[in-house]
Amino acid sequence: MIKQLNKNWIIQFFFTCFLFGCSGNGIYYNDKEKAICSCSKKNIKRMIIENKTKKYSFTLIHSTSYNNNFFLLKPNKDYEVEYRGCRENDFILEPNTRYLITNRSNGDAGPSVIIIDVDSLYNITDVKQTKCQSRLFFPF
Repeated sequence: MIKQLNKNWIIQFFFTCFLFGCSGNGIYYNDKEKAICSCSKKNIKRMIIENKTKKYSFTLIHSTSYNNNFFLLKPNKDYEVEYRGCRENDFILEPNTRYLITNRSNGDAGPSVIIIDVDSLYNITDVKQTKCQSRLFFPF
């Protein structure tokens, strides 16, 4: 009986921590803004954008109220850009390319990923996540 109560308490404790313990890394693509947006409306602190040949890392250096949107077609001056460990001045999407965008802002939560396609005219044509989706994961 005591073992069963302890097991139930442990399950409830981990479930509560899972639901309320961290803000998450959920992101989605906002077509109107042409931006990656945070589902929690908190700052996007660390983002990785990669294609088949290149991997860029973005780190927030100036915190403002606008950093819950990461713009894809205009400069993000509050972010430091790195490519192969070296700072870059800017980042521009390449035409006819598929990108994997990963938000790793909150270290307590798993990363959130979006896939986008860019056509020959630099238009974002296909996006795999255009709204926040709640995903429940039960590890037990």
